[in-house]
Amino acid sequence: MKIEDILKKIRKSNIDISVNGDNLQLNGNNSDLSPLLLAEIKANKEGIIEYLRSNIYNLRDFESIPLAAAATGYPLSSSQRRLWILSQFEEGNIAYNMPGIYLFEGSFDRSALDYAFKSLLDRHEILRTVFRQDDSGEVRQVVLSSEELGFQIRYLDLQDEREQEDVVWGIVHSDW
Repeated sequence: MKIEDILKKIRKSNIDISVNGDNLQLNGNNSDLSPLLLAEIKANKEGIIEYLRSNIYNLRDFESIPLAAAATGYPLSSSQRRLWILSQFEEGNIAYNMPGIYLFEGSFDRSALDYAFKSLLDRHEILRTVFRQDDSGEVRQVVLSSEELGFQIRYLDLQDEREQEDVVWGIVHSDW
């Protein structure tokens, strides 16, 4: 049996599988896991680990939610309308922005972080939703594609910087 088939069976059993060192970790209600499937997992453990490690960026088939059909926009809720009105005032657009700077120590896989955020944006439409005013003046929420959104993570390596805190504060208070 192919490894992909075993992984599909595991997903259909509502069990999440991950690699933890040299072991497989199964999360979920293990009573949904048949003894036959458990035996298949044990017999193919090395192959499953190798597959998961080599295909970490291709697992969307096992975890994705189908995308909703595209539309020209949706009406705003009353709460969204309040946010839209507040955003029209000067400095209103920054009221709900929450910038963050994170410190990573040890090895860092930039492509894995980029992939994680891209997957998050692909999966959750609300993170790609903007308010737009149409030709008739009505404000509607519009779901952008990931490409239209143009989201990027900015990276700055401060390992060799003596005054790291000063550099970070300079970035926080700039348009970097």
